[in-house]
Amino acid sequence: MLLTYENEVRMGPAYYRAVIDDVQVSGRVFGQPWKWSADSRYLALQEWTTTDYGKGPQTSLVVFDLQDNREVEVSSANKGFISPIKFDGSLLIYKKEYLGKGKTVEYDIEFESLEWWSESKHKNLG
Repeated sequence: MLLTYENEVRMGPAYYRAVIDDVQVSGRVFGQPWKWSADSRYLALQEWTTTDYGKGPQTSLVVFDLQDNREVEVSSANKGFISPIKFDGSLLIYKKEYLGKGKTVEYDIEFESLEWWSESKHKNLG
């Protein structure tokens, strides 16, 4: 997995384009950090749903299943940053940070059992 610098939000963090197994994830931008599952089957990324300074930050936590070529949006943060912390067995542990409010909340979820998995929009990810 490779993140290539795209740009940065005014007075904020940088965002990147993602290349996974030599395939660019087109039309989408991502932030840091990212996390791999222990078996490298799953990749959790912070996706930016807007780079508009006036609307953001708006981010989502997306998990790519490289074995079955599918993806799922686990959760989102409006006016905040959502970041993967780690995979722990069947759990994905992540946090939401709302810097303007000085608030950080940690969550965990059984991500494999989510019902809204869909075919990855980017073929040949695995």
